[in-house]
Amino acid sequence: MLCFSTEDLPMRDRLSLLRESVGRQATNTDIIPLDDNFRVELTRQTLPGLTVMKGGNTPHRFEGPFDLSRASDDLVLLWMDAPGEMLWRQRGNEIVLHNGVATLMSASEKRVGENHSLVSYTTIKMERALLAPLVADPESVMLRPIASNVGALSLLKHYIQGIKDPLGEDVQKAVATHIYDLVALSLGTTRDSTELIKGRGLRAVRLNAVRKLAQENLWNHAYSINDAALILGLTPRTIQLLFKEEGTTFSGYLQAERLAKAYRQLENRNMAVKPISSIAYDVGFGDLSHFNHMFRRAYGETPSDVRQRTLMQVMQYVNVSIT
Repeated sequence: MLCFSTEDLPMRDRLSLLRESVGRQATNTDIIPLDDNFRVELTRQTLPGLTVMKGGNTPHRFEGPFDLSRASDDLVLLWMDAPGEMLWRQRGNEIVLHNGVATLMSASEKRVGENHSLVSYTTIKMERALLAPLVADPESVMLRPIASNVGALSLLKHYIQGIKDPLGEDVQKAVATHIYDLVALSLGTTRDSTELIKGRGLRAVRLNAVRKLAQENLWNHAYSINDAALILGLTPRTIQLLFKEEGTTFSGYLQAERLAKAYRQLENRNMAVKPISSIAYDVGFGDLSHFNHMFRRAYGETPSDVRQRTLMQVMQYVNVSIT
């Protein structure tokens, strides 16, 4: 993974290194700051057949490709990750991106982008030859808005956030395939490719996204299947079926994860003085008696039993240290 920050560069060389190393060499783009106190943060991750780049910057103008002779016949999907606006022009058309709206552009044709406030965004650069067979009509969606509430786009964003380095070769290929599939579903697939995509991992991607959201919201005792469905652009019924195939339910998974997190905290010597009621609340249980009941049903002992065992271990450790 390539990471770049203007804050790591000497002030006197900042502009030249940004425009040459990142702009013209790495991204084949002419980068033009629109104020003197400019900042740029970029991370770039390369996978088989695609590149994912996450960026943030102060007001800038972007013109690409800088060198047409080096321009690849790739397609670029771009969306905003935070409040702010970015204007892009290509083929005589223009679009203003904001509030999670995405769009598709050609990497081989002249394009100009501008932002006049702090922005954060993600781009996925893909090979046209790999994406085109999956998409019904890629030319028809060029520089057209793709709403942030499109189910596949929501899944794609969550999937991108969960990618970690380093990845093994086989995992990289699987991740790249999932990204292509989700991009294609966001843009509009052909009938044949829809069936292909459903058969090669869409279910796993959806299930992982729902699980990831659940993990992030364990603390929220009001979090429900409807919340997950709304965020990911899925129906509650679809999510129910995902967990049914796993032999459980959404609420069952959520409760099991909350109890497991509570158990880990109760076993943690560094949290031995934290009240059990606070642990229960922090993992999403609003009622202590209900927490105690479900905990005992899951583990065959009470939270107090686990806490007492942890305290005994702490005392033994202290005694050994003293002697």
